[in-house]
Amino acid sequence: MATWAVALAGSTGATDVWDDDPHEFMAQSESAAAKFDFYVFAYSWQAEFCHGKSYPGCANPEPYWETHFTIHGLWPDVEKGSHPGFCTSEAFNSNYAQRSASRCLSNTGPMSRIWDHEGKRHGTCSGLDQITYFKAAIQKIQEHSTPDFIVHNVGQLVSSNAVRNAFGGLKYAALQCNGDRLAEVYTCYNKGKKNRPTTRRPCPPSVLSGDTCKTSYWIWIPNFEVTPATLEELVHDKSCRSSTDILSHAL
Repeated sequence: MATWAVALAGSTGATDVWDDDPHEFMAQSESAAAKFDFYVFAYSWQAEFCHGKSYPGCANPEPYWETHFTIHGLWPDVEKGSHPGFCTSEAFNSNYAQRSASRCLSNTGPMSRIWDHEGKRHGTCSGLDQITYFKAAIQKIQEHSTPDFIVHNVGQLVSSNAVRNAFGGLKYAALQCNGDRLAEVYTCYNKGKKNRPTTRRPCPPSVLSGDTCKTSYWIWIPNFEVTPATLEELVHDKSCRSSTDILSHAL
């Protein structure tokens, strides 16, 4: 069985390839998998992720990233709020991912380092082999891609609840903001009999309580060209649209 893997196009620094999966790992992995209840799928908004940073890929972002979320991670989680991590010492292997899903890689995110971290921390707790875990993450963002509301409002001021509703409603999405700027969205999935993420489900209080956009009714969906430091800059900029126009787009 191939080992678990998550990677992006153009990744570097991959560890040695393991041709087989040691029995010790599978035993540990299956044991760890029994300890989680559901999955959190985390979307990342790259314009905010790259804002003020010099990460590889951010200087020349893929056109897709300008209007669509990418993958932050697929995380096994527990109803009561614990977050399993680093369940085995399985090595990261980018080669399997590039062979199995190379057509999707440029649209899933900018850096293999993040996937390396995500896989080691979360993938090892899923009970899935590397390729299955990676494909499950790709499948979820294909099944539930960026809502049209987000695509059509990049660079705009919107209500935080409008973003939540675009992802299914207040019980189905937890937002992450840096100040007033949208950074991530967390959604939740049931765990199937084979430990694979299956259908969308309401997120438990342990996830919803981590929403960091609650205090900001109006939030900014950043673009790569302009990212205001605060909402005040946008609202008081003489070149901004009228408040009536903003409301018509945000509600």
